[in-house]
Amino acid sequence: VAEVAYQVGFKDPRYFSKCFQKQFQKTPTEYMAE
Repeated sequence: VAEVAYQVGFKDPRYFSKCFQKQFQKTPTEYMAE
């Protein structure tokens, strides 16, 4: 998850996860598991 966060321009993976969850109603890990 951290690697993806950095690739899309986020400097804080935790903030990326929070934004991702707000947008998709799932954590990045849950999304990748699908």
